[in-house]
Amino acid sequence: MAESNVISLAPFVVTVDVLLELYLITMEITLCFGPFNSKEAAFEWSNVFEQEHKEIEVQEDLQEHRDEEMGLSSMSYVRAFVHGVDIIQGEVEAREKGVLIVPNQPIVDAHQVHLYALQGFQAAITDALEYINEKEDGN
Repeated sequence: MAESNVISLAPFVVTVDVLLELYLITMEITLCFGPFNSKEAAFEWSNVFEQEHKEIEVQEDLQEHRDEEMGLSSMSYVRAFVHGVDIIQGEVEAREKGVLIVPNQPIVDAHQVHLYALQGFQAAITDALEYINEKEDGN
């Protein structure tokens, strides 16, 4: 019997709420990973992602504590804290290129979440600056 893949027209999306800390700056963003063709696939990915990121946060806390004990400055750092993961069913448009972060292995994505957050902020800031510039030009 031939195997077939079912593609959900309304894909499942894993939303990840991230608190990003930079020196003197704290930002929050919701990252959207997908599409997942089933809720089970999204749930499995999100469980591994969350567990791995918890381990990353523990290791970063230990390193920060060791640095403080040694008198090292922690002024130039980037820390990402995951404080919420949810699974939603997106609209058909969610499959459009660039709308979602295409998931890798969840362990890889857990280690890259700070980069995804920074890229999201960069895109938002670029869009906001373009909007302000257009408004000032009278367009």
